[in-house]
Amino acid sequence: MRIPLTAGQAVTIHGWLQPKETLSWVDVLGNPTLTFSFLVSQTRIPVELLHRLQPDINAWVSASRVRLEDIPALTLWGAHPLRDLNADLGDLIHMEWPACVLCRAGVTYADLVDAGMTHDSMGLFGFTLREWGSLGFGPADAERLQASALARLFNLTPADVCKCLR
Repeated sequence: MRIPLTAGQAVTIHGWLQPKETLSWVDVLGNPTLTFSFLVSQTRIPVELLHRLQPDINAWVSASRVRLEDIPALTLWGAHPLRDLNADLGDLIHMEWPACVLCRAGVTYADLVDAGMTHDSMGLFGFTLREWGSLGFGPADAERLQASALARLFNLTPADVCKCLR
């Protein structure tokens, strides 16, 4: 598969001496500077064309051409930061993404718990109760937490948290 390039993209990617009018996955593999981020930000190749070029997220990961920071732009690939990019809970907290970014990446409350999140580390995300609800935090999850944890996280009683989540 090859995708078309503008003249400016061709020179930026292939150089002045051998500009090619297309980009192939072999070209990407042959040049370590051709990362997802570079191709999107420096050459302005649309994400849709990059998806057409290589629709397999594992190929991008194996070639070290995507990074955790790229997750918000990888929705066409269905890239999951924990499963596909081997992120851990600390990585996700450090990224400071809003809950909607995690939702679009397919991350759920259960995924975060499986990654080691506790009620203490929940607060490090800075999400509202509504945002936690969008990630799948439900009444059953709230009932498993102590009243003091719910009060600290949401400034609500357990009964009020459950009402909000229904």
